Amino acid sequence: MPPKADKKDKVVTVKGNEAEEKILDYMRGVSHPARSAADLRRTALTRACYLACAQPTEKGSLTVKTYGKQTIFVFSQSQLTALNPEDMATLDADTKKAKGVADKRRKELRDLQAKIGEQEALPVTTDLVKTIESVTAENDLTIKTLGPLRGETAVAPMTADEMMAIDVEWDKWKKMWVDRKKVYKNLIDILAESPAYSNKEDLEDTVGVDDDDDETVEIERGEFFRPPTNTVRVGLAKRPLPSAMSASAPGVAQSLSSAKASSTPTSTTKTKRPRV
Repeated sequence: MPPKADKKDKVVTVKGNEAEEKILDYMRGVSHPARSAADLRRTALTRACYLACAQPTEKGSLTVKTYGKQTIFVFSQSQLTALNPEDMATLDADTKKAKGVADKRRKELRDLQAKIGEQEALPVTTDLVKTIESVTAENDLTIKTLGPLRGETAVAPMTADEMMAIDVEWDKWKKMWVDRKKVYKNLIDILAESPAYSNKEDLEDTVGVDDDDDETVEIERGEFFRPPTNTVRVGLAKRPLPSAMSASAPGVAQSLSSAKASSTPTSTTKTKRPRV
């Protein structure tokens, strides 16, 4: 079904005094005649408007002014209510007071907006933990850096647990390095026996194996890679010291010295007799 047409607004018709009051209320609310002409254009006929305004004009409620062929009806200014000077002063004081309150509220609004901006610039609660940890670490590093300037030692002494942890870590990586070096050496020796290669150097050159750098060679020759020296020479073989014989036991060094002295044969020298 086609949509129903919109119902037109019902026009209310008034007559007599009621119509006159409607006209006066309308003319009283219009600020200037041009406004009334614009509002009535295409709404009411010019003759009908003229007849409607003629009766209030005869009673003095409206004032008619003629400009050429135009007739303008204006509400009589004498019938408008005007405030006395006291009421005007009161309204002026109220206006100034309201303006002061508005300025105060406007300033409070700016302050609140500034505080809201400061709060929004702060980190959120979920990021506070990470921020505190970062600031604490930076603060500790700064204090540690300023330590030598305050007369403190530049390097803090290490505890026994820290030294033990470093030794364990070093032994782990040292064993891994030695094992891999041993596997590599055995593999190179096996491949070097092939007729395709004359010696091990040619094999390493063909495969593309680089020699160890100077730092690695220096570390391998250093004290960290040296075998333990806690041994005693007995005959021609080296045997490790028993656990009971440690460097801390009293008299161990003296016993070793005396045993070595007793086992070493003494040489005798003959003195030559002078000839007679």
